[in-house]
Amino acid sequence: MVLDQFWLSAKFCSAFTVKGNTIVSNYQLENDRLSFDFYSIGANPISSTGDGTEESPQIDTCQKAVLLRTK
Repeated sequence: MVLDQFWLSAKFCSAFTVKGNTIVSNYQLENDRLSFDFYSIGANPISSTGDGTEESPQIDTCQKAVLLRTK
C-alpha cells in the first residue's frame, strides 16, 4: 500500500482512513528541528446541513513531537 503525501505551506501532509478513523499527519522541518503533528478523527459524518445545529469534528487523538538533530 502507498499513502499519498503532499507538500503544502512548508509542511509535508497526509491523510488516510483506516478502520473508521481518519489519520492526519503533518511534518515541518525548521533548521535542525523536525516537528510532527498527528491527529485521529472519526471517519463517520458527525453533522449534516439543514438540521439547524452546528457541531465540530471530534479529535480522538492528538500527538505532537519535536525531533532534534544530534551531532
